Amino acid sequence: MSDGTNNRPTRLDTAKETFARKRSLAAALSEVKNRQASREDVIVDMKDAEHARLELLAEEVRPLFEELPDDNDQFEFALTNGKPPRLWIDMTTHVSMGNDRRTYRFLKDTKAGRVVLAESYTLAVVADAISNYVAERVLERAQILEGEWTSLRLTEATAIGKERSRKKAVWLNLIWFVIGFGSSLGTMYVWINYRSAIELWLSSLN
Repeated sequence: MSDGTNNRPTRLDTAKETFARKRSLAAALSEVKNRQASREDVIVDMKDAEHARLELLAEEVRPLFEELPDDNDQFEFALTNGKPPRLWIDMTTHVSMGNDRRTYRFLKDTKAGRVVLAESYTLAVVADAISNYVAERVLERAQILEGEWTSLRLTEATAIGKERSRKKAVWLNLIWFVIGFGSSLGTMYVWINYRSAIELWLSSLN
């Protein structure tokens, strides 16, 4: 009587079946493709997770940008689908996710290199950092415009003062010219009309 143990596949039989299956090119290609597809699915899921977190941050700070005046062109608020996805604040400042796909990194590119303005797992912390950054930029712009306006007014005042001084000098020169010309005419008039009397008086002195 058999207990059925002889019907179980041995390790050698299993190895033979595996070897025979992998010798098939079609089967090997199919297995490789399945593994690649699995890796790609993981990558896509990770990218989607990054994009989703940045979307949440964008919604959190969007009201801040909606309050800006229409003529303010300092900021470029946009979420891009690059590798990696980025939430742009302006031309040199953006938020991206860290290598762990969970950390928000608020970065700024400068002439000296990239600077980390804020880094946190917490959305609210980075949102506050963005709010402060935007407020500082708006204030800087207002101060620059105020300085430009003040400089323009000083330049205009200086120009007006110079123009007034120039006109004053012209009038003074004209007045002195009239006075000198009048004196010359008076002297000539006296000499012409009283020449004989003057010559007679001068000869009497001799």
